[in-house]
Amino acid sequence: MTPDDQALLIDFGENIFLQALQVIIFVAGWGLFVGMSLALYLALRNSEGKPNKMMVLCLIGIFLGFTWTAAGAAGSPLDYIQLAFIKHPSKDLAAQGDLVDDKTAFWSDMSLWSETVNVRAALAIVN
Repeated sequence: MTPDDQALLIDFGENIFLQALQVIIFVAGWGLFVGMSLALYLALRNSEGKPNKMMVLCLIGIFLGFTWTAAGAAGSPLDYIQLAFIKHPSKDLAAQGDLVDDKTAFWSDMSLWSETVNVRAALAIVN
């Protein structure tokens, strides 16, 4: 193994470690979000008057958007590991890294839509 290959493996390892921490933190945050959504739903359901339908629809939109973001944040590192080390093992690590970056680019595109949905729904609640 050449020193360049060792440096690439160290870089891959650092990226995977940081992405694993990101997944753990993000999924824990998603769990807290689900708990707060359930508490808010129960509070709206048990209130004296009827809950505002627009508010409930916006909260459902935020919940779905945040769930989409959580799936993207959790799926990206797992897909990266699978493509880099399981499905396409090769001798050239640099070419393998480029191939994986090209194949996992859709994860970053996917997250933009969910964040837009969350912001739009939150603005609808405020207005």
